Amino acid sequence: MQGTFEKSLQKEKITHGSIEELREPLRILLTEFREEFDKRAYDFIIGDDASGRIPALIIGGIAKAVAKEHGKQPPQIVFFAGSRGLANEEKREEKIQTIATHLTKRLEENQLPPRVLLVTEYIDTGRGVLPLTEAFRRTGIEYDVASIIIGNSVENLRNRLHMKPTERFVYSSQSASLPKVYSDTQASGVVKNPIETYSRRLPSRAGHRTKLHEIRKDASLLVKQLLDYYNHGPKTLDEIYAEQQAIRRSIIPDEVVLALDPFDLEKELKKRGKERVLNKWIATQKVRRNNDGYEKYFLFTDEREKKINSKLLVLGL
Repeated sequence: MQGTFEKSLQKEKITHGSIEELREPLRILLTEFREEFDKRAYDFIIGDDASGRIPALIIGGIAKAVAKEHGKQPPQIVFFAGSRGLANEEKREEKIQTIATHLTKRLEENQLPPRVLLVTEYIDTGRGVLPLTEAFRRTGIEYDVASIIIGNSVENLRNRLHMKPTERFVYSSQSASLPKVYSDTQASGVVKNPIETYSRRLPSRAGHRTKLHEIRKDASLLVKQLLDYYNHGPKTLDEIYAEQQAIRRSIIPDEVVLALDPFDLEKELKKRGKERVLNKWIATQKVRRNNDGYEKYFLFTDEREKKINSKLLVLGL
């Protein structure tokens, strides 16, 4: 019997690949932050513009909805321009001070120690978000980080961002490949200058407005579908992987995988029209466990299934 989540997927479809690509990574992040969302642990969901805006809007939309369902004040969603490419130390210091002043004013009425969730699509060296995290530190704000992809080790990034042991760094996968939303300059609807604190709207053109409207519609739909999943789907990462294992087995018959050369396998899957579905599960296979010592959490564990993994990894999917 199909659940509400599966029915919602059948009823409404997301049309932009840069938004659909975020589904599986966000499922992982939402599962990791379930306890914090249920407790309304965050005063702010902060996104770094420009390419981090869409992931922050989606996660922020879900955090708001969960808070309302629990009868709590929803967190505010705030955006600051990312700082990738900001090499001038004087300008960097000015930016940190401006962000710190902004946050201090917005938190004056807080009776409890403030906490924020910083959402971004990609972190490699950490320089792009370092002015934000430095502003958090100076204003006494504790923060957690949620990143779609990282290009460095968690240990290096935690050290780079001066994170406390009590602050969490969670990501969905480690890869040198950037998410599509990173290169889709029109998806966010804004353009940033690393020197500036806030981004500016893209020039208003008919084609841009149409695409932005469609992307925001897709993002709202993904919020709705992920919220349904959040309420009715698996509650832990292990449950997610078990679900994915069952689906993977249903779309990749053993005889197809084990009998074919890896490149023939790719052709066979494409012929069956399965490559789009398969790619989602392959992406989640690369997920690293965030709080334990596993380098990789294999979706399959026995020898037969490890052979499947090996062939799929060779394909570079």
